Formats: sequence, structure tokens, C-alpha cells
Amino acid sequence: MKQILQIVLVTIICLIIFNRKQNYHSCKWDMCPYKGITSNEWHSKVSKYTGEKYSDSWCIDMLHLEYPDKEYDELEDILFR
Repeated sequence: MKQILQIVLVTIICLIIFNRKQNYHSCKWDMCPYKGITSNEWHSKVSKYTGEKYSDSWCIDMLHLEYPDKEYDELEDILFR
């Protein structure tokens, strides 16, 4: 019984750590101003950083948050298709 409880506790701790890591933005760019923000903060942080909402730079940054592995040129292609 004690071993089952230990297994359950370890599993719960692993799931909490995994979910915590998945909720924050991470990308390959060292100087990314959005590292560590959650998806709930995207609109406010991008608006604060770029200034005008729904401008080209705002849209590119939002795409970057959605597709953090893509290059800037690829994000422009997605935006201006």
C-alpha cells in the first residue's frame, strides 16, 4: 500500500512539473522579450511591447508565440499569404 501511494505521488509531481513547463513560452531566440509568459498574457504583453494592436509587428509577434520554432521569414509568409 505504501509503494502504491509513493508511485501515485511521484506521478502527480511529474505531471505538475510537466504541465508547468508547457504553459510558458520558450523559443530558440536568446533575446526574446516574451520568454516565460503564459498564453493568457500574450495579448497584453505583445500590445505593450509593439504598441499598436493588430499592426504588422503585433501580428508577427503573436504568430511567433503560436509558432516559436519558425523563422521570422516563415512568419511573414504566414501573415502575408
